Amino acid sequence: MPPFARRLLVLLCGVAVGSLSAIEVSHWVAGDNIFAAAPRREFMPIGTLTAPLVGTDGHLLGYLSFDAEIEVPVRHEHEIRSGLPVLADAVNRTSFAAPIAGPADGYVPQLQVLRELVHAAALKTYGPDVVSRTVITRAALT
Repeated sequence: MPPFARRLLVLLCGVAVGSLSAIEVSHWVAGDNIFAAAPRREFMPIGTLTAPLVGTDGHLLGYLSFDAEIEVPVRHEHEIRSGLPVLADAVNRTSFAAPIAGPADGYVPQLQVLRELVHAAALKTYGPDVVSRTVITRAALT
């Protein structure tokens, strides 16, 4: 191989490696890793929400105050924060249709039903490619 072709090959390889490194660093700074199998995800608190505690017979028994978190890709943090009022509205609208109160005396919330309700509202608000899991971290009657 002539020396000119060898130098050109080394130069092109250096440019390619440098470009890929710059792209990776820019994605890493943004919270994503393009060479990883999946984007980095974290639980993000959605704040304290209040939902009506509806019994199995459809009557309003009181209100339930709870904290929840949703697992989202780090790069979507700004989008999630800006959509939190929409998520709170979706939880309030759908909680009247789903009886959250337990069957015994009605004042014990069914946390699985509440978690599914918040998860469905988060999926509807942000989409299934953004929200992967939902957890309830605190629940109290108000």
